[in-house]
Amino acid sequence: MHKFLDRIVEKFRENKKLRVAAIAALLALVLILYFVTLGGGEQKSAETTETQADYAESVRTRLQTTISKIKGVGKTQIMINFESTPELIIAYIESISGSGSTQKSPQILTQQGNQLPLVLKTVYPKALGAIVVAEGAGNVKVKLSIVEAVATALDLAASKINVYPM
Repeated sequence: MHKFLDRIVEKFRENKKLRVAAIAALLALVLILYFVTLGGGEQKSAETTETQADYAESVRTRLQTTISKIKGVGKTQIMINFESTPELIIAYIESISGSGSTQKSPQILTQQGNQLPLVLKTVYPKALGAIVVAEGAGNVKVKLSIVEAVATALDLAASKINVYPM
């Protein structure tokens, strides 16, 4: 066994093409393992990513439910303005052609027969402003509580939040 390993090492030292091929194969294996294991459960297919409407409705519903539980607020309606749609950060594979030019192509996963790009991360849009209409908003203390809660939840300045009585 020792002689066999010595012969392999000797061939590696003598043959530059063999070394380059082995390094390329090892690099490809590392990249595949990296992309397959990246982020554990954080990988998503483009198919399971929320649309802008889904995201906006989810944020609005959660905020509305939370705000309505503040003492004195009562029923609420909330409208939130977002700067853009969610942005998908997709994994790319970079390959170098024989002429030295580089080409990028998306990393593709096959799920249940569908080919989908590997989404590394979804960047959700920032809220630009909010309007809250609430039953208890006629009370100055309640109105201030609503503004503070919305400002905290959406990371907005108080000047970007309007609260009106229902």
